[in-house]
Amino acid sequence: MSRLFIKFLLFELAVIPTVVLIFKSVSDRIVAGAMAGTVFVAIGAWIFISGLRDVKIRRSPTFVMACVHLFGVALPMMITRLLNQSIAFQEVKIWGLPGPAFHSLSTGVYFVLLAATLLDAVRHWRKSAAAKN
Repeated sequence: MSRLFIKFLLFELAVIPTVVLIFKSVSDRIVAGAMAGTVFVAIGAWIFISGLRDVKIRRSPTFVMACVHLFGVALPMMITRLLNQSIAFQEVKIWGLPGPAFHSLSTGVYFVLLAATLLDAVRHWRKSAAAKN
């Protein structure tokens, strides 16, 4: 189990430079946003689907935060942005917040997801190490 949380954590960490690279290498902001959004949705969906398959994951802080990330932040931002391509991001409203404010909120949610996954990885690693002794 701890290996899966470590895999989640490694992929969550890899998302950060991947998204930075996307925005540096793709000149069209809408295309870059769609690509980055897809990456964020994919990591959330992977954890969500894993949780549906395994009750131990479903009871973890990682799963809870992945649900908040996926359904509360990543999908709403991506869908809203794609439906409002002609409007400047500063003027787009997501859950009633201006785009930049919602983006800041989403960054915070993502870092809480990272912290939850780190906590779960350490907790499960300790549990498995104690069981071996």
